[in-house]
Amino acid sequence: MGYSSIHRSVENNLVTSSRLPVIRLQIGPAFTYAGCQDFVLYGVAHAEQHLFVVARADRRVQRLVWVQFEAYLSGNSHTYDYSSSQQIEVAGWPFCHDADWTDREKNARERPDSDGTLMLALLRSRDFSTGTLEIFERYVTLSPDRRSELMLIYAEDAADLGLDQEMLIACGKHGEPWVSARRELHARGLASFSILEAQNASSWSRSPC
Repeated sequence: MGYSSIHRSVENNLVTSSRLPVIRLQIGPAFTYAGCQDFVLYGVAHAEQHLFVVARADRRVQRLVWVQFEAYLSGNSHTYDYSSSQQIEVAGWPFCHDADWTDREKNARERPDSDGTLMLALLRSRDFSTGTLEIFERYVTLSPDRRSELMLIYAEDAADLGLDQEMLIACGKHGEPWVSARRELHARGLASFSILEAQNASSWSRSPC
């Protein structure tokens, strides 16, 4: 089963989706739309990505909003599981939420067919570059059958915040400076997008992650 079209539209940083789920997402005005792509992920799911960036004059990405609509293909029975994530609510919508840091370049080498690697490729095709280390927040809301998801990732270049991987590994998930960085990241992440209007959230998902 193949896909060759984008099903959501973007105008003035407003992402409009008429399916899975029906929702309108407004990305903050500081961000520039960097493009979209769709693909079959790992041979089992269709994914549609939309990327928004804040970049320096040299086009190195400082902040990123990555919006991804994803659904398993009809030929499998897979479901999404975010049971290890925290549950939060945004504008009445239930989201599975977590935060972490990652080395995108290392991930791309180890998983060349991942959605993160394809995200990097799209940025590079638009002449953007990225730092080695990224800190990010992920927000995911699921359909009732857990076969479709809307994922938003808000990410920042860790170097801009004076953070490096050795420091973060040394402090761990419950120590400074990660605790403070995560708290501030969460505030900026929530401020980077808003849900303008949508199909009743309860018709999309009220189940645990």
